[in-house]
Amino acid sequence: EVELYNEMTDYLQRPKLYALPASQRHLMSLILRKLLASSSFAIASTLDSLAYKLEKLIDKAKKKQTEVELGIPGIEEDFDSYDELSDEWIDEEDINDEVDEDEKVFTKEDIEAMKEEKKDLERYAGLAKKIWTNSKGEALLTGLQKGFQMAEDLGAKKKAIIFTESRITQNYLMDLLSNNGYKDKVVFFNGSNNDPKSKEIYAEWLEQNKDTDRITGSKTADMRAAIVDYFKNEAEIMIATEAGAEGINLQFCSLVINYDLPWNPQRIEQRIGRCHRYGQKYDVVVINFEIGRAHV
Repeated sequence: EVELYNEMTDYLQRPKLYALPASQRHLMSLILRKLLASSSFAIASTLDSLAYKLEKLIDKAKKKQTEVELGIPGIEEDFDSYDELSDEWIDEEDINDEVDEDEKVFTKEDIEAMKEEKKDLERYAGLAKKIWTNSKGEALLTGLQKGFQMAEDLGAKKKAIIFTESRITQNYLMDLLSNNGYKDKVVFFNGSNNDPKSKEIYAEWLEQNKDTDRITGSKTADMRAAIVDYFKNEAEIMIATEAGAEGINLQFCSLVINYDLPWNPQRIEQRIGRCHRYGQKYDVVVINFEIGRAHV
């Protein structure tokens, strides 16, 4: 993990990067650092995506160079957007799909440099894929145990909401917790909740509430209500993306774990506010994670 962190830090500090458009370099560098801090699984898939996009840029650069050498007019093509990365960064800033480098004619030296950068990205991705145990995840297990103990000492229910900003990390945490004593006690909360377990919870909720006015007819609203009810009555842990930071009431939960910290401190307040609100009977325990460390 330290090797990957150092390698990525050196990479992002290079004077010139071809995989990151110059107009978006600052924002995308921050996104990459956030994913790196989230989990090795989140950064691995993103590095694969960057290497693939750089390969396409190399092919396009070669084609344009040939067209210039032969005097053939270039054909306009749109460079693929960075949707995979923007999906990982929720609500912070729109990422423009237009890339300045799209119309640029690269030299042979540029193309060789691109090839080397692509090799580096593939190497970083390979290194990330070799990391199956994240020290931050191991720290979560310890933090969760201590947090539950603190909540129990206060007389509160054994309920915890864990916030992450990556759905890939969300899947990793589900596997981690399921394999460490919390199997069938964890539920997802994200923007879509299209996993099999969520669909099952939703179908059961509709059946249970078919003759009541709780069903609004909006699948999004009803899905959120179904997941919250399941968390309240069945599960002990909810793993939520930023979608869980607003619009839901969790007064029955008194343990908040910020596995991934947002840039904006107001978002931390919003997350805590899901639990620390009217109707809460106990002090809310909050655990904030850095890379592999936690602060209560």
